[in-house]
Amino acid sequence: MRDELRIRAQRSFERRLWNGRAYRYDDGGTATSDSLMADQLAGQWYLDVLGLGDLVPPWRVESALREIFEHNVRGFADGEMGAVNGTRPDGSVDRSSEQSQEVWIGTTYALAAFMIGRGLVDEGWQTARGAARVTYERGLWFRTPEAYDEDGNFRASIYLRPLAIWAIEDALDRRPASGRAAGGEA
Repeated sequence: MRDELRIRAQRSFERRLWNGRAYRYDDGGTATSDSLMADQLAGQWYLDVLGLGDLVPPWRVESALREIFEHNVRGFADGEMGAVNGTRPDGSVDRSSEQSQEVWIGTTYALAAFMIGRGLVDEGWQTARGAARVTYERGLWFRTPEAYDEDGNFRASIYLRPLAIWAIEDALDRRPASGRAAGGEA
């Protein structure tokens, strides 16, 4: 029974949310339903960390990660600030809420680790580099916030989720030895 439910859920998820390149925010038909969220596959990342296999087809994971990298990382602030939470299909930042237009440092580091773990090593390092750059070049250091925006506003300093940076070390440890050094020291 549990396996049947999982299969039904997977089919529904794919049918409702897959847009051919990545997963939409939701299928509610609102103005932001088709937004591209940086953390859209956080559940798959958790499964990777736990070694529990794939929830969605691996080629779709790679496609979604590449799409997130292009729009939410490279397409935001010249690729120098980490991953903005939401972008619109035209590449602009989703400004429908405070959270969608922010970079969440913990999410950015988790996304970077996910990319590295899935073989997108250079993309992962560029993603992480943006969050580290903002944190240290803006003098936030040990006041690392939960979130910041392109204008330099930040909130919730001394936040713990940025400790997700350690997930990058775990992703490097799980990579085959031949791919560990690409993009950074292992």
